[in-house]
Amino acid sequence: MMAEPTTAEIRLVIGEVEQDPSQLLPVLWRLVDRYGWVSPAMMNVVSEVLQRPFAEIYGVASFYQLIPTAPVGPDSVGICMDVTCKMAGSQAVWDALGQTELKNSIHPVACLGHCENAPAAFIENRVVTHITQGSVLRVLGKEPPR
Repeated sequence: MMAEPTTAEIRLVIGEVEQDPSQLLPVLWRLVDRYGWVSPAMMNVVSEVLQRPFAEIYGVASFYQLIPTAPVGPDSVGICMDVTCKMAGSQAVWDALGQTELKNSIHPVACLGHCENAPAAFIENRVVTHITQGSVLRVLGKEPPR
C-alpha cells in the first residue's frame, strides 16, 4: 500500500475549487480516483480547502458506500445485496466468489441504481450489470484458463 499523501499532494489532486459546499462530492471523487479511498487526513485537507467542518466532510464520505474511508485492495468488488439484486442472483454470485481468491475482496453495497439490469456490482470504479461469477472474474482479468 502506498504511503499517505502529503497535504500538498492532496491539495494538488483537489485542484482549484471555490469554497463551495457543492464541490464536496466532486472533490471526494477526485481523491478516490487518485488514491482509491479517502483517509481522515485527506478529509481534514478537504475541510480546510472548502472551509467546512470536518464532521460534515466525514459524514458525507462515510454515508456513501462507494467512497471508501479505509484502504481497499485492487480487486475490491462491491456486490449489491438489495432486494432486486438478491432476487436476480447476487447472493449466488457472492457465494461463488467466496470460494475463490476474491473471498477477502468482496463486500456488500446498497442499491447501485441498476435494478433493471440486476444483479449489479461496483468494480474498478464502475457499475457492472448482469453479473455472474465469470463476468466479475473477467472484469478483474482473473478469468480461469479454458
